[in-house]
Amino acid sequence: DEKRRVYLAYQGRWGFIEDWLLKKAHRFPVFQQLVDDIKANPTYYKTFFDISEEEPSFADSPEMKKIKGEMDENKRQAKLLEKELSNTSEKRAFIQHELEAISEKVQGIKILLEGMRRRAGREEVKPSVEISLLP
Repeated sequence: DEKRRVYLAYQGRWGFIEDWLLKKAHRFPVFQQLVDDIKANPTYYKTFFDISEEEPSFADSPEMKKIKGEMDENKRQAKLLEKELSNTSEKRAFIQHELEAISEKVQGIKILLEGMRRRAGREEVKPSVEISLLP
């Protein structure tokens, strides 16, 4: 039934919070003080954690479900954009690699042309096609 479900949800949330506080209390005295205060007045402090034995929590409300849905959609969109950016970076790296390979080939051609000029007795040898690289 609904009351039982709400009570079990309450116990689960509070159990998690209490366990975390007790672990911290062993290392930090301020947490031990908080644990003692909660034990002295549990109803007051549990309201800070949105825990109520009488009503379902706000987390189960339609508004929160809508917000969670929007958050999930935003996360999905962020992952898609991240993947697209990664693909763009990979494409850029590939194009950069190709450009470097072409640049090396052009340098080789320039060296060959220079060698041809020297062999031709310093006659100017002009290539039939102008070769240039964009920066």
